[in-house]
Amino acid sequence: MKDSIIVIPVRMGSKRFPGKPLININGKSMVNCVWENAKKANVGDVIVACCDNIIEEHLIKKKIPYVLTEKNLKSGTDRVYAALENSGKINKYNYVVNLQGDLPNISYLDIRKLVFLAKNRKSKIATLATKILEKK
Repeated sequence: MKDSIIVIPVRMGSKRFPGKPLININGKSMVNCVWENAKKANVGDVIVACCDNIIEEHLIKKKIPYVLTEKNLKSGTDRVYAALENSGKINKYNYVVNLQGDLPNISYLDIRKLVFLAKNRKSKIATLATKILEKK
C-alpha cells in the first residue's frame, strides 16, 4: 500500500475560464492530461475531486477515479479535503498532494520529486516552486 494520494480539484465554474477542465488539449481534456501526469508520477493513488455532473460523466467515460464534492467550496484545497472526507479515506494517507486541475503540462518527475522531498525532510507541507528566469 502506498502512503500518498494525489487529489486533483476541478470545477466548471471558474470565473476567469469557465469550462476549463474539459477544454481540449491535443485530443484530451485538461483534467485527463493532469490525471495522466499524476499517474505517471507513481507516488500513490490519484483521484479527481469534482462538483459538476458534466465532469463526472467525462470521468466515468475515461475511467478516471473521482469523488463528488459540494459546489460551493471556497478553494481547491477545500475541495481536496472534502473529497478525502467524502471518500472515507481522510486518515488512510500520510501524504496528500493537492495537484491543481489546470496544470496539464506538469512534469510527473516534478510531482515525484515533491513527494520524495516531503517524505525525506518529514515536511508537514511542501509546494513546488521555481525561480523566474525571464520576467516576460
